[in-house]
Amino acid sequence: MTGAPAQEEYGLTIPLPEGSLEAKVALPPGARGLVLLPQLGVWREPERVGRLRAALLELSLGVVELPLLTSWEETLDHFSGRFRFDVEMLADRLAEAVAVLRRIPGLASRPIGAVAQGTAVAAALLVAARSPGVLAAIVSWEGRADLVRACLPEVAAPTLLLVDGDDEPVLELTLGVLGQLGAGAEMRVLPQAAEPAGDDGLARIAGFAGDWLRAHLAAA
Repeated sequence: MTGAPAQEEYGLTIPLPEGSLEAKVALPPGARGLVLLPQLGVWREPERVGRLRAALLELSLGVVELPLLTSWEETLDHFSGRFRFDVEMLADRLAEAVAVLRRIPGLASRPIGAVAQGTAVAAALLVAARSPGVLAAIVSWEGRADLVRACLPEVAAPTLLLVDGDDEPVLELTLGVLGQLGAGAEMRVLPQAAEPAGDDGLARIAGFAGDWLRAHLAAA
C-alpha cells in the first residue's frame, strides 16, 4: 500500500555579488502556491518563523524562508542598522530569489505571495510595482509601506495590511498609505497582536494571512 506523498524540504542558495542567501523551501503535496517569508529583525526569530511556516503549510501553501541579508551583513546590521533600511537592495534580493525559484522545475508555474514585516514589506511592494505579476499577493504585518510611497499606485498585487491597534505610529502610517495602493487593498487592526507571550497575536496573523493568500494565489 502506498502512503501519502511526503512533504519536500530542501535548502536553496540565492547567489549575490556580495555572497549568497541561504533559503529554505518546504513544499507540501498539492501546494496551491508559494509564500515567501522575507526575514529581517523579529522575523528572524526561529520560533515565530516556525509557527507561521507551520500554519501556512497546513493550508497547502509552500513556504520559502528567505533571509534578506547575508550572515555577515546581519551581524553588522544588528549593531549599526546599516542595511535594514536599504529598501532598494532588499527589493533586488527579493526579486532575485523569485527569479531563482522560477528556474526550478515544479516551482516555475506556481503563483508566489509574500508575508513580511517592517522594511521587508517596502521591498516586496517595490518588487510588485516594478514587475507586475511577479507577486500575486502580499500580506504586511506592521509594515513600512510609507518608505515606498511613490510606487504604491503601481502595485498590482492585492495587499492585506495587518496592524496592531496598540501601535499608534504604525497605525497612522498605514492609514496614510491605504488609499494609495493601486490594487485591491485592505487593512485589519488586530488588538494586542504584537504581544509575544502566548502568541495569540501570531495565530491571528497566520489566520488572516492564510485566508488572504489562499484566495488570491488561487485566482492568479
